[in-house]
Amino acid sequence: MKCFTCKTEMKCIDDVNEIHTRIDFVECPKCKSKADIIYGNNGEYIRKVIWRRD
Repeated sequence: MKCFTCKTEMKCIDDVNEIHTRIDFVECPKCKSKADIIYGNNGEYIRKVIWRRD
């Protein structure tokens, strides 16, 4: 996924995998923006992206 702020490819820093959901926690190596990517139906599609400010 590309960073919303600077368009750099984001890197996964952590993830959660359960039976019905998958969440990737990603961070931009350039501007340090962070996001949570929530997938639906066994990771088949992105259901929601939550941009965070830390």
